[in-house]
Amino acid sequence: MFLHKFRRTFIAMVWGWVVCNLVTCSVFGLGILCSEGSLYSKLQYLVLYSLLSLLYSGIVIASAWLIVLLPTDFLVSDRSVLRKPRNAAACGAVGGFASIVLIKIAIWGTASGQTNAITEDLVWLFAFGFLAAITGLTAALHVVLKHPRTTA
Repeated sequence: MFLHKFRRTFIAMVWGWVVCNLVTCSVFGLGILCSEGSLYSKLQYLVLYSLLSLLYSGIVIASAWLIVLLPTDFLVSDRSVLRKPRNAAACGAVGGFASIVLIKIAIWGTASGQTNAITEDLVWLFAFGFLAAITGLTAALHVVLKHPRTTA
């Protein structure tokens, strides 16, 4: 039972990681390619950005898998109403977004008196929160669609 849930949540988070990086690299890749400069330097920057993005997001998503999705899969019964696709998608998206926002709020709580930094970071906070929501939504949907809930 443990290995089954371990494997299914790991695969779900891998798909979440793939979708997150497709969105990220598409958006930032278009921005890089539309900027000024030689095509060679743009492609060089794009490859470097993509590799660093894959590495960094892999570390973040692996830790989110161990801290959030794996324990949630063990705690939520296979017969729960939360295993319905619509509910799982909503919980995954909200959980992903909230995890980024709560971490950032905790960091802001330690850095008092920096209101300009807080307002400048709001755009990045919502961008990364959106990516986390996409990852959570994808992972939650993968789990419930590939492993439907059992009915009583």
